[in-house]
Amino acid sequence: MATPDDLNANAEFIRLADFFVEVPGGKNVNNYANVELICRIAKEQKVDAVWPGWGHASENPKLPATLKENGIIFIGPPSGCMAALGDKIAANILAQTAKVPSIPWSGDGLTCQLTEEGTIPEDIFNKAMVTSAEDACARAEKIGFPIMVKASEGGGGKGIRKATNMEELKVAFTNVFTEVPGSPIFLMKMVSKARHLEIQIVGDEYGNTLALNGRDCSTQRRFQKIFEEGPPTIAKKDVFHEMERAGMRLTALVGYQGAGTVEYLYSPETDTFCFLELNPRLQVEHPVTEAITGVNMPATQLHIAMGIPLYNIPDIRRFYGMDPTQNSKIDFFAVDYPPITSHCCASRITAENPDEGFKPTSGKIHSVRFQSSGDCWGYFSCGLKGAIHEFADSQFGHIFAKGPNREAARKSLRFALMNLDIQGDIRHPVDYLVDLIETKEYRENTIDTMWLDGLIASKAITPSLGVNEVVFYAAVFRAFDMAKSRTNDAIQSMQKGQLVLLGKNDTDALISFHLDITYDDRKFSFQVTRKRSDVYCFAINGGTIAAKVREQPDGSLYVTVGRLSQHLKGKEEALGLRLIIGAQTIMVPNVYDPSELRSDVNGKVVRYLHEEGTEIAKGDTFVELEAMKMIMSLKSPEAGKVSHALSAGSIVSAGELLAKLELKDPSKVKKISPFEGVFSLGEDLEAVAAEPLQELLALLDGFCIEAKGPEVVQKMFEGFANHQAAAETVRGVLEKYLSNERPFAASIDKKQPYDQLLLEIINQGKDDLEKVLFMIAAHNKMASRNEAVMAILREMVAVEGSGMSCMYVPDMREEEMDGGVHQKVVEISQLPSTAAVAGDYGNVRYLAQQLLDVLPQETYQQRLGGLQSQLRALEEKAWTSKSEMPGAVEGNLEVELLVDALYDSDAKVQKGAIQSYLHWLAAPSRLSDVVIQEKSARWTQFFPVSEGTHERHGLMLLLPEVQHLESKLEELLPQLVTLQGSSGSSVPLNFLHVVLGKDAFPSVTDRTLFYNTDDEMKKAIKQSQDIFAKKAEILKAAGVGEISLVLPQPPRHPRFAKFLLDEQEEWSEQEMGRDMWPSFTGMLELGALNRICTLQRIHKEVRPTSHIYLATQPMVGGKSAAPELLMRALYLSKINKESFGQCLADSLDVALDEVEHAMLDPRVAKFGQGVTSRIFLHFLSELDMSRQEIEKLLTESISSHAGHRSSEMIQLCIDQIEVKVHQRSSSGFEILRMSLSSLHGGFLKPKLLREIPDPVTGYPLRWEAADGAQSAITDHPHVVDHVQLSQYQAKRVAARRAGSSYAYDLPGMLHLALTMKWINASVSDVPAAKATGSRKRTTTPGRAAAAEGMPKDIMKAVELVMDWNKMELVETERPEGSNDIGMLAWKMSMKTPEYPQGRDLILISNDVTFQAGSFGAKEDQFFQKASEFARVRGLPRIYVSCNSGARVGLVEELKPLFKVKWLDPADCNKGFEYLYLLKQDYEKLPAGTVEAHKVSEAGEERYVLDAIIGEGMKSTQGGIGVENLQGSGLIAGETSRAYQDTFTLSYITGRSVGIGAYLNRLGQRNIQMVSSPMILTGYGALNKLLGKNVYSSQDQLGGPQIMVPNGVTHQVVRDDQEGMSAILDWLSFVPKDISCPPPMSQLAADPWDRDVEFEPSPYPYDPRDFLRGVIDYEGRRLRGFFDAGSWSEYLEGWGQTVIVGRARLGGIPMGVIAVETRGVERFVPADPSNPESREMKETMGGKVWFPDSAFKTAQALKDFNRGENLPVMIFANWRGFSGGTRDMYNEILKFGAMIVDALVEYKHPIFIYIPKHGELRGGAWVVIDPAINPEKMEMYADVDARGGILEPPGIVEVKYRAHQQVEAMHRIDEKLMKLDAHFEAANAEEKQSIQKEIKAREKQLLPLYTSVATTFADLHDRAGRMKAKGVIRESISWKDSRRYFFWRVKRRVLQDFLIGRLQKANETLSHKDSEALVQQWAQESNVDYDSDVKMVSWLETQDVEARAESVRTDFLKSHIQELFSQLSQSERAAMLSTLASAK
Repeated sequence: MATPDDLNANAEFIRLADFFVEVPGGKNVNNYANVELICRIAKEQKVDAVWPGWGHASENPKLPATLKENGIIFIGPPSGCMAALGDKIAANILAQTAKVPSIPWSGDGLTCQLTEEGTIPEDIFNKAMVTSAEDACARAEKIGFPIMVKASEGGGGKGIRKATNMEELKVAFTNVFTEVPGSPIFLMKMVSKARHLEIQIVGDEYGNTLALNGRDCSTQRRFQKIFEEGPPTIAKKDVFHEMERAGMRLTALVGYQGAGTVEYLYSPETDTFCFLELNPRLQVEHPVTEAITGVNMPATQLHIAMGIPLYNIPDIRRFYGMDPTQNSKIDFFAVDYPPITSHCCASRITAENPDEGFKPTSGKIHSVRFQSSGDCWGYFSCGLKGAIHEFADSQFGHIFAKGPNREAARKSLRFALMNLDIQGDIRHPVDYLVDLIETKEYRENTIDTMWLDGLIASKAITPSLGVNEVVFYAAVFRAFDMAKSRTNDAIQSMQKGQLVLLGKNDTDALISFHLDITYDDRKFSFQVTRKRSDVYCFAINGGTIAAKVREQPDGSLYVTVGRLSQHLKGKEEALGLRLIIGAQTIMVPNVYDPSELRSDVNGKVVRYLHEEGTEIAKGDTFVELEAMKMIMSLKSPEAGKVSHALSAGSIVSAGELLAKLELKDPSKVKKISPFEGVFSLGEDLEAVAAEPLQELLALLDGFCIEAKGPEVVQKMFEGFANHQAAAETVRGVLEKYLSNERPFAASIDKKQPYDQLLLEIINQGKDDLEKVLFMIAAHNKMASRNEAVMAILREMVAVEGSGMSCMYVPDMREEEMDGGVHQKVVEISQLPSTAAVAGDYGNVRYLAQQLLDVLPQETYQQRLGGLQSQLRALEEKAWTSKSEMPGAVEGNLEVELLVDALYDSDAKVQKGAIQSYLHWLAAPSRLSDVVIQEKSARWTQFFPVSEGTHERHGLMLLLPEVQHLESKLEELLPQLVTLQGSSGSSVPLNFLHVVLGKDAFPSVTDRTLFYNTDDEMKKAIKQSQDIFAKKAEILKAAGVGEISLVLPQPPRHPRFAKFLLDEQEEWSEQEMGRDMWPSFTGMLELGALNRICTLQRIHKEVRPTSHIYLATQPMVGGKSAAPELLMRALYLSKINKESFGQCLADSLDVALDEVEHAMLDPRVAKFGQGVTSRIFLHFLSELDMSRQEIEKLLTESISSHAGHRSSEMIQLCIDQIEVKVHQRSSSGFEILRMSLSSLHGGFLKPKLLREIPDPVTGYPLRWEAADGAQSAITDHPHVVDHVQLSQYQAKRVAARRAGSSYAYDLPGMLHLALTMKWINASVSDVPAAKATGSRKRTTTPGRAAAAEGMPKDIMKAVELVMDWNKMELVETERPEGSNDIGMLAWKMSMKTPEYPQGRDLILISNDVTFQAGSFGAKEDQFFQKASEFARVRGLPRIYVSCNSGARVGLVEELKPLFKVKWLDPADCNKGFEYLYLLKQDYEKLPAGTVEAHKVSEAGEERYVLDAIIGEGMKSTQGGIGVENLQGSGLIAGETSRAYQDTFTLSYITGRSVGIGAYLNRLGQRNIQMVSSPMILTGYGALNKLLGKNVYSSQDQLGGPQIMVPNGVTHQVVRDDQEGMSAILDWLSFVPKDISCPPPMSQLAADPWDRDVEFEPSPYPYDPRDFLRGVIDYEGRRLRGFFDAGSWSEYLEGWGQTVIVGRARLGGIPMGVIAVETRGVERFVPADPSNPESREMKETMGGKVWFPDSAFKTAQALKDFNRGENLPVMIFANWRGFSGGTRDMYNEILKFGAMIVDALVEYKHPIFIYIPKHGELRGGAWVVIDPAINPEKMEMYADVDARGGILEPPGIVEVKYRAHQQVEAMHRIDEKLMKLDAHFEAANAEEKQSIQKEIKAREKQLLPLYTSVATTFADLHDRAGRMKAKGVIRESISWKDSRRYFFWRVKRRVLQDFLIGRLQKANETLSHKDSEALVQQWAQESNVDYDSDVKMVSWLETQDVEARAESVRTDFLKSHIQELFSQLSQSERAAMLSTLASAK
């Protein structure tokens, strides 16, 4: 028999059965204990016998009785015998009758004679029963406590309870009564310190009975056995022999048959025993008896049932030492068996929790691992993937160990238990049993039946592990489980296309997280970090323990700490964490709340023992649960009032709340204190130190390591054995870094949305998503990884310290760097500079660039030698010339070389070095005299000005040591004193320049430290200052006003210090001059800057001529102005007219790179987008060019550079570029200053100034306009209106922070874009070569090129301002930033390459700096008027969308005034009734502020607020609510009308919210910047709505990855400058106004008269190749249909089976629709708000219209038609529409019909051309047939194109079936024709043979003729038939199609434009009439109307407006005449009279 519960539990007994019958589940009364069911099944199955096993019905007398009635043998005692002995009451009465000693009980002294049925007389039986709790209490008085309450029919621990007092007795009686329903109950005295011994008896039907020794079952808990053993060694042999005999007597008395057990309680102290009970069945521990006797008990049962006498059973005969082959009788009372020489120990394996007093548990068992051996075996009731269900017994296994003696058996059993492994949801006591079997009491056999219960109660057996070990392994398990769980969650999320768990916080949580373990009433707080994927570090209280964790296939963990390994398993349960550490099971409980009473087992509520709200005491039982057929009583841990959480009968699971307890003493809640002190595992477990390389690789993988990256890198480099090892390792490490970052870097370069990149990476790595996850996690730790890579770059070239500028490489040349390493460094240097989500590559990229830049081609000595050669070759005259300022030694100023050469041993070299050095020292002045002396030089300098020169003198000292300074000053300064005296000046203008020797500081041994710290520098400065102070008088007499100190440190740059006289006339260091060439401070104008702002130098540059400062302006109006980054650079080399443009471009490149790096400095980065940047370049060489030439070159070069690098300029916030040049003139020279500045409004506005220098210093004195015009104060570089500048820059910064540009900069950005369009139009299209090899700074080709043919004033922007009185827009000139609303508009007049004479457009923009760009009432009205302004004039309307949606607000003035009427003032939580104003406050408010009604309450007048209106309040100006929604409706309607009436285009930047997003969609055409979402609700608000962080960015809601695939966005750009260019690109296809044809101009060099070189294939290909051309695999350029370079695709990501765009055909703009021939995938992203949603990919076949591509086709036609006026070319290659269920549901019919609608209303020519190898079939033909709009549509086909209803194979299936093909065979095939003839002439027998031949021939030919039939059908689809049927206009070969359509399109555009004008002039003219009129005019001019070429020539000469006016005149005449004819004669006369008088 098998229940569903056992089947589901995979019970082992079912597997062993040959056949089973399924029986009802549930309690055993439904199945195994159901006598009626057992007997019915036995009868149905026709069994011979029933074996009852143990438990259930095995002791029910009804079973043998009923079976006997049915003639079925019961393997066990007869029913009468069972009733007598099996019942515990009857057994005790019989025992007393048989003189067996008994325990005091409720039937003391009762004896009887059995009835005829073999039962106890009922009256005697009833005397022993206890019938109620009261009866039990009465009898207990006589028996005494402790007492046992027992069910007569109980067993297996059920139906038995102990009571020590009357109260417990009552509860115990109730429990027993419930546990064994219907069973008689009796009481028995509890015997203490007794052993439970039992005798195995066997009897047969012949009256034989014997004892098979016995068992000791004293190890019990709750009266249920745990250990059994045999033979019992505790009892003396004679006493045990008497036990056997007493048992035999008892069983013989009742004629017992079968196996049974007589149980005794034995007292070792008195050596006495007494009867306990008799079990009339086989016991579960019977194998113990089998092990010691050799008797197979179940076999013996069968033998007895077969009627075999006991003495004939072989096993019994062997046990008695007799021949098993004989059958002699044995008197078992007279004969004893031989002594037993072995011992067996057994252990029950139960599903019980030893931590909770062996409470039963239930659940799944995943596996049981046990290996039987010769001396040990076991069995289990369930197999693999089994379970213990709630109706099963808790025992599910039994293990038996045999040995020669008890100790050997005990050890064997212990070993077996230790090697038993059980995995599953249940608890088991195996580990407890291992400890139990090792206790002293068990080993010495001194236990009793109460021993184990005592141990459990006292918790004497506790884990051997310490608290810290338990806590640590709990932390390991939970940390591993947490990391694994988070990893799996992220992977599952990724599999669905969800990205919500890939943010930095989420991936960081995989690597580092906090973990609390609460145990032993303390909380242990760990910070867990992962050093590797398998190494976890646990930090607590300053200490750290590292553990290596390896997961096994079974889910267990091997944990290695130092050199100790431990096996760990764990399972989170309702009540806590169950750990198995080694062989020990430990429970780490959840934090315990005594007010919550929870179940600790799975089971059912039997009853609550107290009423709701009853107060119970601590320890009171409050509920009874039924679990595993047992009643469990749960006690309250504390005192309090109980409230029930469930009702009786409820099924509960472990951990479920049963009741709540209102604690009597709330302080009883357990306090958990934090663990303090040192956390140790008790022994030295030092982890083995990891190799630095392994640590570094782990760091690059995103894991945490203890040391910082640079420290690890340093250790790694210290360990390298040689250069080769270093190179190999560094190459591998850099590749590790790059391999992770390449996809991210590529995405940043493309400005791809981050989540789109993640989806691509996930898709590419879908086979190993865990690898992808940790790749993203590593990327998210970019900062620490970058730091390590930067350390490698520094260490690699032995550059110590962090200063970028010391990156000089004295010992390595470029060719000496390992090639592989060099390649990696080059790749790092080309990483993108743009910041990404996780950070940026700026620092590491810049360092790599620096390394490659300064990596010399030569060693330091080689470079020095080269300089020495140049110095020797210098001519004397070069240094005293008063004309051109000579260059230094040609090339860059290499200061470190020049300073070293000052001490050269070669006198000529030294002299040249001194002269060259002094030249740069004097700059920008010139030298007039140089006197070189030993170790010194004196010079005279002047600045050339027209009105006279002023000489200044200087003295340079070359001092090997600083100690010589004082003496040298005394010796040489008198020279300057003399010169100063002769000049007659008292102003200190002279110089002292001191150059110390490189060994001047012998104490300095670490030159790098000297360079990168200021300690030694300060000492030198202090020492020098002291000397200067001593010599103050002579310095003053010498007129010295500036002292410079140079501290060389070759081969690195020298250090400089500059001293000036302060106000107290003491020499102090000018800090700005620190580490800077002395003359550079003036040439970079740092002094002037320092007077107006505070300068902070960012870093010392590799190039000493470049310097960057962070400038902070003084506070304006209490507000800090935006900080500025000032890049100041000098260009020292010679320049001329030819080289200047490129030199300027190169310098700007360098400047931008330097600014980019400075932006990464923490001092700058903290300001984010709040920093603006200014670049200043000073070219010292004189230019021999006119002012006009310089101005033109500067303007075009800087504009061109700004255009080419606009993205970087926007990113770096470049607001000003200044270039200072020296122009040579006839009168000397002048200094010009060109600036492109956004500082004072506008975007990079150009301005040229002439600088007036100080005649003494040469530094700027003042500026004036170069053209002599009056210059504004704001034009002066160092004269700043801080208020105005702060206002502009604050707004610009605010716009940048919003991810956009300041609205007032847009016209300037358009101007820049237009300039670039002109430049590109004039430069040939030559693709730039890709940089390869070494990373040297590259320049952008063609930047210095001038725009040939570009008009002078290419753009004029006039702002449109609202006159609110007249409600109309007025063209106004006003300062930028003067707006008082958040909406702006301009009328733009621009001269474009398409319209060189000019065109107008209207630009509308939100000002995001005004109330976040929100739409208020005024903004709505302004927008409507501006849009209407464009619409009524037919001008293009461009809208730049950057906003936050409709403005929302509250009446702020009421916030401090309103009061609240609380329902209960004492308790606000009860709520409120209304809001009100006090009378005095109400009366102060203007009318219309609120609606309120008056009430009187609490003695005061109140005005209860009914509505808040806010009329006239300041806070409501511009609208705050529904009025703005009304305005939104106004502009939504206006935008929709504008799309209908003119060209509309929206550019989305920053963000576009709500109505802003709707306006974009209503305008239809959208260009979206990549990081500028269109949304309805912000992601933060959605997250709040959802109650969790689901979305991480606005891009997930409305970024390009959403808006491109759904067709809202047409084009994506990377930044605003590219956006402006994209606007102009689109406008190049658009007519100047709605009434004009598109601009037709041949801008490209691609002639119309050429072949289409790319030929479409019959196989799938990219149709873009025939649109734009392609370079084939041989490198040949195959030109396509349209002009090269003119194709622009739009809506690329949407409806991908159709391609739409715009292109030019011979200069004619056209809308283009083509068909994708390849299969594509449509991607539908997962919705992050729904964790169950997943991304979907739908495969769509080529040449088929799907719903989205059909919609896209219709949308494109509408866009081409409205405002663009474009002729359209449709390359038709469709097989039809997709008509599957999904697509029909997705409205394919609707969108297909929209194509027809769009074609019907199309007003311009449409050309449908079926290309080569193309086809057009079925419904696809229908929706684009020219009959839809015959006046505008024409269809053509290539000669190799096809058209028809079905494809040929489909036609053949329907119209040329197999039988028709067979007919053709018989008509054509000669062999078949002969066979047919033979068949006709043959007789019947021959016909049969011929028929077979015919069939064979037909079968052979059928495939061939199917092909013939297909070709036949295909011939019906050729272009010839299409032409003949008139469905196409002409058949055009693909090769010649460009020529044909050039003329055809041009003719139709011109002709239709003329026709349109004629129809407008005469509304009665139809298209046909107008066409006839044109034809008439052409014929009148002798023009062939059928010739497109001739018609184009004629149409181009026509005066369209004159023709239209002529038609208009004729129409009006005719119309007037018609109206006149309708008047009466008198009316006519009156009319004529009136006209005559008017004349």
